[in-house]
Amino acid sequence: MGWVASAAIIAGTAIKAVSSIRGGYAAGEAADYNAAMARYESKYQKESAKFEEKQHRKAVARLIGEQAVSGAAAGAGSTGSDITPLLEIAKAGELDAALIRYGGEVGSWQAEQAAKLYGWQAGEYRTAGWLGAGSTLINTVGKYDWKKKFPSRQKPKEYSRAPLLGGGRYGAGR
Repeated sequence: MGWVASAAIIAGTAIKAVSSIRGGYAAGEAADYNAAMARYESKYQKESAKFEEKQHRKAVARLIGEQAVSGAAAGAGSTGSDITPLLEIAKAGELDAALIRYGGEVGSWQAEQAAKLYGWQAGEYRTAGWLGAGSTLINTVGKYDWKKKFPSRQKPKEYSRAPLLGGGRYGAGR
């Protein structure tokens, strides 16, 4: 009956090794998907910030136009201290637009870094699957008793339950 046990061990080892490889590839595919989603997020962040920046500039231009019309209706001129508030609105609007663009670039960069990390992880998961399969094979070969052609039946070493120093509950004759 030694060959049956050997065949079972070989079959079990093969199944475990193949499942380790498949698990590594499955985890790698999941990481690849996450990387693709992070690249999509990066692109979305850029496009979203660009749209938001454009909408903000339009709103600032509309506000400046409204202020200029109401100033002209009140008799203000288009030079000197009459135009200073409009210039301040334009400056603040451009600063806000730049901050919107910067926020989009930062969000995009973060998503790109996440995509790179997921891509790296995908390869590592696949490598781990192969290493796990190799470890399984090596472990099985190490446990196999080549002289008897069946797995070794070594019993684990049993230790005495007696206290180390003898006597009493806490040892040393207390």
